Amino acid sequence: MASPTTTPDHGIEGRRAAGRRGRAAVPRPGGGEGEKPFFLVISLVNPHDVLFYPSRTFEESGYDDSWPAGSIELPPTCEEDLGTKPTVQEQFLRIFNLTGKPESDDEKRGYLNFYGNLMRSSDTTWSRSSTSSKRGGCSTTP
Repeated sequence: MASPTTTPDHGIEGRRAAGRRGRAAVPRPGGGEGEKPFFLVISLVNPHDVLFYPSRTFEESGYDDSWPAGSIELPPTCEEDLGTKPTVQEQFLRIFNLTGKPESDDEKRGYLNFYGNLMRSSDTTWSRSSTSSKRGGCSTTP
């Protein structure tokens, strides 16, 4: 799998080639086939991976060691007692921990950075797609 700062491809040249293929495949308004309506979906599913913690390693789950790396630190509420919170928070934590649980502070920090890197990767992909679509004369709706 790609690192969090790239999209799944073979480097910058791969992204450029994919962008050229994508722009060529998307009909452009005002010309030939481009006059017909079209609908383009870009599915960004990775942020939903935060609902699991790898039972062994991130790499065995398809992520290289750059995904849990970063500068996000543990929040002061990391070990907060949920007894005074709405029960849904305890229920979610129980379900979340069924697939594994980050035990050490290093594992917890890695998991927070994993989530942050997934968000950055999706945001980068969306931004590139939106910019490319606008350059091609297509409007975008987030």
